[in-house]
Amino acid sequence: MPIEISPYHVRRSTWIAAPSDVVWEEVTTFDRMQRWYGTGHTLSEYEPRVGGTVETAVEIDGTEHRFRGEIITFEPGAELTFEQRWVGSDWGGPTMVTIRLSSLDGGTLVELFHHGYERLGGHPSEHLDGFESGWTAEQVHALRDLVGV
Repeated sequence: MPIEISPYHVRRSTWIAAPSDVVWEEVTTFDRMQRWYGTGHTLSEYEPRVGGTVETAVEIDGTEHRFRGEIITFEPGAELTFEQRWVGSDWGGPTMVTIRLSSLDGGTLVELFHHGYERLGGHPSEHLDGFESGWTAEQVHALRDLVGV
C-alpha cells in the first residue's frame, strides 16, 4: 500500500521509456542504488528490504551532514520509502523519502518525494522552502540516464 504524501512535499520526477520492473532493478542493491541516488550526495549504507537502513551524506553550506533511517516500504516495481533523520542533531523527525514508480504511456513515471515536514515541529510550510531549494532533479535524471532508454 503506497505511503500517503503530505501536501507539503518536494517532488522531482522524470519519465523513463522502460517498464517499471526494469527501472526497479536499480533499487535492488547498494551498488545499483549508489550509481544514481548517490549523485548530488553520498549513499553510504543501503539495505534493500523493509527494516533495512539507508544512510546518506550531503554537503550544506560547506559542512557535511549525515542522514539515517529505516526502510518502511519496499514494494517491488512500485515504491521505496525510507525515513531520514539528521544524525547528531536535535532536528525533529524523521522526514521521509519516497521513490514511486508508475506505468505511464508505455514507460515509467519516476517520482521522488521528500515529505513528512509536519514531523519536524512548527508548521510544515516553515520547512518547505529550504528543502525545495535543496533538491534538484539530478537523482531522477541519473536514473533515467542509467536505464539508458
